[in-house]
Amino acid sequence: TPESRAFSAMRELYRKALLFGLCLLSVAILIAFLFGQRLKHALDNLVKAVTTMKEGKDPGEIESVSNDETALFAMELNQLRLNLGEQINSKVQTAVVKARSDKEKDLARAILDFASPLESANYGPVEIAGALRPSIVYGGSFWYHVLHNDNLIFAIGKISEQNGHLAAIATTSLKSIFLSLSTSGKVNNQTTALECINYINRTFYQIYKGKIVCSLFFGIYSISQHQLTYVTAGPDFAPLYFNLATPQELAALNLTSGPSLGKTETSTFQAKSMTIKEQDILFIQSPTLYELRNDQAKPMGQKGILSMLVMAFKKFPRFLDAYIAFKNAITGQQAKSQQVMDYAFLLINFKK
Repeated sequence: TPESRAFSAMRELYRKALLFGLCLLSVAILIAFLFGQRLKHALDNLVKAVTTMKEGKDPGEIESVSNDETALFAMELNQLRLNLGEQINSKVQTAVVKARSDKEKDLARAILDFASPLESANYGPVEIAGALRPSIVYGGSFWYHVLHNDNLIFAIGKISEQNGHLAAIATTSLKSIFLSLSTSGKVNNQTTALECINYINRTFYQIYKGKIVCSLFFGIYSISQHQLTYVTAGPDFAPLYFNLATPQELAALNLTSGPSLGKTETSTFQAKSMTIKEQDILFIQSPTLYELRNDQAKPMGQKGILSMLVMAFKKFPRFLDAYIAFKNAITGQQAKSQQVMDYAFLLINFKK
C-alpha cells in the first residue's frame, strides 16, 4: 500500500541519517583525540622546558609542533632562554673582570707599598712630606726622595696613559733607577740634575722602548751650598714656592719642560737652578689635584688648592702640622664631594 511504502522509505532515511551521524561523531572523536594528543605533546614539551629552566639548566631550543597559542608560548620561552643566557654570560664576564681587577689592585698596592717612601722625613735642615692617593686601581702617580751624602734627591711624577699593575711596575722600575743613582756613586757635589735625568731617561727607555713614558719633576738640593737644580720631563708639573714669613706670596719656579721621560733614548732636557733661602717652602703637585671639587661641585683649580695650602701654613707654624692640616683638608673635601682621585704632592721645607 502507499502508506507502507512511505513508512519504509522514512525508516530507511532515518537509518542512513543515524549511520551518517555516527560516522561524523566517530570522525570528530578521532580528530579531537589526535588534536588532544598533539596539544598534550606540546604542553609536555613546555612543562619539561620550564622545569629544566627552573633547575638552572639550559633546555636547548624549544620546538613547537603546532601553530596555535602553544607555539607562541614556545617562542616566548625561547626568547626568555636566550635573554637569560646573555645575562648569565654578562654576569660571569663581570665576575671574571672583577676578580682580575681585585688581583690587579692587590698587586698594584703591594708594589706601591714597596715603591713609595715614608710619608714624611727629616734630612737635617730639610723637612719633606708627601701624600699619595691612588684611586681604585693604582693610577701611576708617585714620588720619591732620598739623602745621598750632602744631596737631597727627590722626584714626583706620573706614568702616562697607564694604570693598574703596569703603572705600578713602571713606578718600581723608576725607583730602582733612582736607587742606582744614590748607591752607585753617580751623584756627588758636582753632579747636575741634567746628568741624572739623562741617565734616568736612557735607562727607562731601554726597559720599555718608548711604550711607557712618564712625566717627571726631578731635583737635587745641595744642603751645604743651598743650591737647587731641577729638570722637568713632560708638561704636567708646575711647582710653586713661598717663604714661611710671607706664605701668601707664592711664585712659580722657572721651568723649561722637556719631552716625556722614556719617549726617546736621547732627549733635550734643560736644567734650571735657584738659591734656596731660609724657610722657603717648595710645593710640587700633580695637576689632577686641581680637579678636587668644592661645595658647589666645581673644580677648585689652582687658586682653591693654594688657598687651602696658605691657610694651613698661616694657622700652624710647624711644618708637619701645616702639612697634616692641608692633607686632611684635601681628604675631607674629597670625601664630602664623593670624588675618587689619583694625585700626589710633595712639600719641602728648607729650615735654618
